[in-house]
Amino acid sequence: MKQSEVKKTIEEKRLAAQVAKQSLIDSILEQTENLTQHQLTKRNKKKEDEIIELLGGAKISISQIKLVIANAISRYAPIFPAIFYTEIYRLNGWTMPKERFWEKPHKVAIWTNEIIYNRFSKDVLPALQQLNPYIAVGVRANYHHQWLNEIGKQQVEKFIADAVSIMKTCNTWYEFRKAYAKRFGLSVQTELWD
Repeated sequence: MKQSEVKKTIEEKRLAAQVAKQSLIDSILEQTENLTQHQLTKRNKKKEDEIIELLGGAKISISQIKLVIANAISRYAPIFPAIFYTEIYRLNGWTMPKERFWEKPHKVAIWTNEIIYNRFSKDVLPALQQLNPYIAVGVRANYHHQWLNEIGKQQVEKFIADAVSIMKTCNTWYEFRKAYAKRFGLSVQTELWD
């Protein structure tokens, strides 16, 4: 064998050894990254299942909230039909405004939280209130439903339909609240006036 062939063979072996060494290093790093990613995923899942107590005393867990809360706010699209508000006005004996229909008494927002958003698990409304804070007295930055994912929005639409169907069978707001609370197990103090 000639000296140039020997050098070439040695160089090929050296390169093959370097490639094998780099391949081994890459394999070890990939296994480490996979293990680390698995550990992070497991740790994150455990964190999401932990119960968190908010300042107001409400308790939530991130995994329960993620079932209906979106990762980011969505563009506004109306979700509450006019009949929902028409029925609220009718049951309360109020005159429906002909102009500026979108402006409603603040108590309508409170009732919407109570009869629609309280139908979710107890964790959802406090999370929505944190994500969508007040920017002025009685005015929030966005609508709560903009923070819901598609599953959450579908549930809101069902809750609205349920409310409207019961509203149509009632003559007063009190009668509706009592029937609605009984039907869906919501905590509304109705016995005080009975």
